Amino acid sequence: MKTYVYVTHRFVAFHRWQNAPEERAYLKHPHRHLFHVKACVNVNPVGDRDVEFHDLLELVKDRCSRFESAGASPWPFSCESFAEMIGSYLIERGLILKSVEVSEDGENGAIVEW
Repeated sequence: MKTYVYVTHRFVAFHRWQNAPEERAYLKHPHRHLFHVKACVNVNPVGDRDVEFHDLLELVKDRCSRFESAGASPWPFSCESFAEMIGSYLIERGLILKSVEVSEDGENGAIVEW
């Protein structure tokens, strides 16, 4: 048996795709999204879980705060890049990560699994 817990968070950021192909050239320009994040970590199924939801959420918020922007310079990152950076941050803090999902506006996104 494996047990996981997850938290969700949203943040606003501007990003762009620097190397977008010509048919998607509009993505080279800064555009705003409400990014949705879901981080899922492995926990011990016996007794108290290894990480409290609130603590996990604070770690996710802490990492996402770096990307939040309100008109600041756009990030040249994809959903996959955001997910990988958030996941690496959680792993550095000793969590056993299952996956991180990041989507644009809760519609299209990426899942990175460890």
